[in-house]
Amino acid sequence: MVNTKAESFRKRFSVGCRHIFGRTAKERTFNIILYAVFVIFLAIMLLPFVYVIVESFRSQELVNGVPTEIWSFAAYEAVLGGSESILRALGNTLFVTIVGTLFAVALTMVGAYPLSRRGLKGRSALLIYVLITMLFSGGLIPFYLLIRNVLHLTDSYAVYILIGAASAFNVFIVKGYYQGISEELHEAAALDGAGEFQIFMLVYLPLSKPIIATIALWIAVGKWNDYMTGLLYIKSQDKLLIQNVLRGMLSQATNTSGMGGSSDQMALSESIKMAAVIISLIPIMCVYPFVQKYFTKGVMLGSVKG
Repeated sequence: MVNTKAESFRKRFSVGCRHIFGRTAKERTFNIILYAVFVIFLAIMLLPFVYVIVESFRSQELVNGVPTEIWSFAAYEAVLGGSESILRALGNTLFVTIVGTLFAVALTMVGAYPLSRRGLKGRSALLIYVLITMLFSGGLIPFYLLIRNVLHLTDSYAVYILIGAASAFNVFIVKGYYQGISEELHEAAALDGAGEFQIFMLVYLPLSKPIIATIALWIAVGKWNDYMTGLLYIKSQDKLLIQNVLRGMLSQATNTSGMGGSSDQMALSESIKMAAVIISLIPIMCVYPFVQKYFTKGVMLGSVKG
């Protein structure tokens, strides 16, 4: 009985190897080299992440006057528990990311639908207008004056949400996705008496989950990693986002690693930097697996037609 099971296992293993590596010697050689190259590239990509994770748990303490390496959560405690500003910044970033993403996705979907309808009057001129905004910019100083002197959005949460809400690139991607939806669906809904708004809400929007997930991920990552907006337009410390606060903590940790810092701060300076990086990555890494199945499909379908 044991020999029968062992023989069955060897057969299944042999069939699996032939399926993976090929049947002939040439196929096996080629596949083995190909897999080896992929493994090497995977190791190269994962090595920085592993290094950051390991260093975030590594610190030093004095044992009988001798610096000794230990493993602890001291860096995370210093980042998360050292100040209320980090928790407040996390709350600000979550609020801005959620509200800003919902607003930008809604604006993009509504703006792209009319541009996807070939019967729209002035469609070509509107497409050129949107394209120009993607190719040319007014410049940083005029944009800063617009935000501060005209719109009066400085030092408010609205500046995080409104800046970048309408992306021409996202509009073109969603427009291409809409054009990939069968025209017969639009005609059938129109024959049933549905207006354009009803067709958009009841036909096109339910079929747009892949592209919604795709652009929502892009926008959310951009909002979460937003650093320049807080640097340029926010003065109040209680309205800063996580990236601005972490940048300040990194600068402080770098300064304490030189002269004048305490021994505990100097020992934790490098670990604090790595812990800050991990903390800023965790939310996006938690969201990505849930939208990954839509991501590739949305990008491919949205880029098929222009």
